[in-house]
Amino acid sequence: MFKKVLIKDLVEPFKDWDSTHIDFGDYSVIPENMIESITAYVEEGQPLGHFLYALMTNDLNGAMARADTYTKLILPTYVMYVHWQIPGECHGSAEKVKAWMQEKRKS
Repeated sequence: MFKKVLIKDLVEPFKDWDSTHIDFGDYSVIPENMIESITAYVEEGQPLGHFLYALMTNDLNGAMARADTYTKLILPTYVMYVHWQIPGECHGSAEKVKAWMQEKRKS
Protein backbone atom coordinates (compact mmCIF):
# COMPACT_ATOMS: atom_id res chain seq x y z
CA MET A 1 0.00 0.00 0.00
CA PHE A 2 2.63 2.55 1.01
CA LYS A 3 6.00 2.83 -0.64
CA LYS A 4 8.87 2.99 1.83
CA VAL A 5 10.78 6.23 1.27
CA LEU A 6 14.12 6.90 2.86
CA ILE A 7 15.17 10.42 3.80
CA LYS A 8 18.43 9.99 1.90
CA ASP A 9 16.41 9.32 -1.28
CA LEU A 10 14.49 12.57 -0.85
CA VAL A 11 17.60 14.61 -0.19
CA GLU A 12 19.87 13.06 -2.84
CA PRO A 13 18.75 15.31 -5.73
CA PHE A 14 19.58 18.35 -3.61
CA LYS A 15 22.87 17.17 -2.10
CA ASP A 16 24.81 20.06 -3.64
CA TRP A 17 22.49 22.75 -2.28
CA ASP A 18 23.83 24.88 0.53
CA SER A 19 20.73 25.11 2.70
CA THR A 20 22.34 27.73 4.93
CA HIS A 21 22.00 30.18 2.04
CA ILE A 22 18.41 29.49 1.00
CA ASP A 23 16.46 32.74 1.00
CA PHE A 24 12.88 31.71 1.75
CA GLY A 25 11.78 35.24 0.85
CA ASP A 26 12.98 34.76 -2.73
CA TYR A 27 9.67 34.08 -4.45
CA SER A 28 11.40 33.43 -7.77
CA VAL A 29 11.95 29.82 -6.63
CA ILE A 30 8.18 29.22 -6.82
CA PRO A 31 7.40 27.86 -10.30
CA GLU A 32 5.69 30.37 -12.58
CA ASN A 33 2.67 28.12 -13.17
CA MET A 34 2.05 28.02 -9.41
CA ILE A 35 2.23 31.82 -9.12
CA GLU A 36 -0.21 32.01 -12.04
CA SER A 37 -2.62 29.61 -10.27
CA ILE A 38 -2.43 31.63 -7.05
CA THR A 39 -3.00 34.86 -8.98
CA ALA A 40 -6.00 33.42 -10.85
CA TYR A 41 -7.47 32.31 -7.52
CA VAL A 42 -6.91 35.70 -5.88
CA GLU A 43 -8.10 37.81 -8.79
CA GLU A 44 -10.85 35.64 -10.28
CA GLY A 45 -11.73 33.00 -7.68
CA GLN A 46 -10.42 30.20 -9.89
CA PRO A 47 -10.41 26.76 -8.22
CA LEU A 48 -7.13 25.56 -6.76
CA GLY A 49 -5.34 22.27 -7.19
CA HIS A 50 -5.00 19.95 -4.19
CA PHE A 51 -1.63 21.27 -3.01
CA LEU A 52 -2.58 24.95 -3.26
CA TYR A 53 -5.98 24.32 -1.69
CA ALA A 54 -4.27 22.66 1.29
CA LEU A 55 -1.84 25.58 1.51
CA MET A 56 -4.59 28.22 1.34
CA THR A 57 -6.70 26.46 3.96
CA ASN A 58 -3.71 26.31 6.31
CA ASP A 59 -3.54 22.52 6.08
CA LEU A 60 0.24 22.19 6.04
CA ASN A 61 0.12 18.44 6.65
CA GLY A 62 -2.07 18.11 3.56
CA ALA A 63 0.21 20.41 1.59
CA MET A 64 3.25 18.30 2.49
CA ALA A 65 1.39 15.12 1.53
CA ARG A 66 0.62 16.57 -1.92
CA ALA A 67 3.97 18.27 -2.60
CA ASP A 68 6.78 16.91 -4.71
CA THR A 69 10.32 16.86 -3.31
CA TYR A 70 11.27 20.31 -4.62
CA THR A 71 8.07 21.88 -3.29
CA LYS A 72 8.63 20.32 0.13
CA LEU A 73 12.02 22.01 0.27
CA ILE A 74 10.59 25.43 -0.55
CA LEU A 75 7.32 25.12 1.40
CA PRO A 76 8.41 27.94 3.76
CA THR A 77 8.65 30.19 0.68
CA TYR A 78 5.08 29.34 -0.31
CA VAL A 79 3.91 30.06 3.24
CA MET A 80 5.69 33.43 3.23
CA TYR A 81 4.29 34.28 -0.21
CA VAL A 82 0.74 33.54 0.90
CA HIS A 83 1.19 35.45 4.16
CA TRP A 84 2.84 38.56 2.70
CA GLN A 85 1.69 38.81 -0.91
CA ILE A 86 -2.02 38.01 -1.03
CA PRO A 87 -5.02 39.33 0.94
CA GLY A 88 -5.56 37.70 4.32
CA GLU A 89 -9.26 37.34 3.57
CA CYS A 90 -8.59 34.67 0.93
CA HIS A 91 -6.60 32.16 2.98
CA GLY A 92 -6.39 30.58 6.40
CA SER A 93 -9.36 28.21 6.48
CA ALA A 94 -11.65 26.23 4.18
CA GLU A 95 -14.45 28.67 5.01
CA LYS A 96 -12.37 31.67 3.93
CA VAL A 97 -11.33 29.99 0.68
CA LYS A 98 -14.92 29.02 -0.16
CA ALA A 99 -16.23 32.51 0.64
CA TRP A 100 -13.45 34.13 -1.42
CA MET A 101 -14.16 31.97 -4.45
CA GLN A 102 -17.91 32.63 -4.23
CA GLU A 103 -17.40 36.38 -3.88
CA LYS A 104 -14.92 36.60 -6.77
CA ARG A 105 -17.15 34.54 -9.06
CA LYS A 106 -20.08 36.90 -8.40
CA SER A 107 -18.13 39.97 -9.44
